[in-house]
Amino acid sequence: MKVHIEVGYDRTRALAHLLDYPGVCGQGEDAQQALEDVPNALNRFSLWLKRHGQRMRTGETHSGWLRRTQPVYEIGEIMACRFKDKRLVGPLFAPEAQPPDKETLNQALQWFDFIQDDIIYWIDRSSREKLALKIGPNPTERTANEVLLHIAEMDNWLTTRLYDNPASTTHYDFLKGHPRSYLNTTRGDFVGRFNAMTQSELSKVWTHDGEYWSASKVLRRAIFHRIDHLEQLLRLG
Repeated sequence: MKVHIEVGYDRTRALAHLLDYPGVCGQGEDAQQALEDVPNALNRFSLWLKRHGQRMRTGETHSGWLRRTQPVYEIGEIMACRFKDKRLVGPLFAPEAQPPDKETLNQALQWFDFIQDDIIYWIDRSSREKLALKIGPNPTERTANEVLLHIAEMDNWLTTRLYDNPASTTHYDFLKGHPRSYLNTTRGDFVGRFNAMTQSELSKVWTHDGEYWSASKVLRRAIFHRIDHLEQLLRLG
């Protein structure tokens, strides 16, 4: 199993990415802890997919790897994040310079929609009081409502990474008071952009504000980001 490691994500975490499954990664305080969490991450994700009536697409190699007591890792790359003007600048791993194959792309967009379903379901059964709760004990933490807006903003921002001129794309400040509508709108733009991309665009690497972007990287970042924050919301009940 080849693992690509990202060190310094949000300054506190290392992520061990499985690029065959965009957005699925082990997490820890350092690279070793993130590697050790990879089997747990795959199992957690597999269980989540089952709740949506899906099975994880695994070949014989990956299935055998999961059954091992002590899985063997092949580390593809270890790359560090950096911060520019307080903004995370994450790595583009070498395989992400290639376009996602059709099956991987369709699978990833389906996962994106499953996460959307879970987020909207959470919103619909949450009171105003729950939406006002902070997602952690730190007084500087976001409220649940702010997390929802942040997810939508990041969906929109990541979609703009797939254009030559991000500044020319649509922004939705008028929806910031309506997280459900905001999320549905940015979801539509995200999926719509991928469905409209030509093979040339799927193969392209963009540079925006000193960071390299590709279709494969945007898929990984978007799905991981949504899962990460969905888990925060679910911990609130």
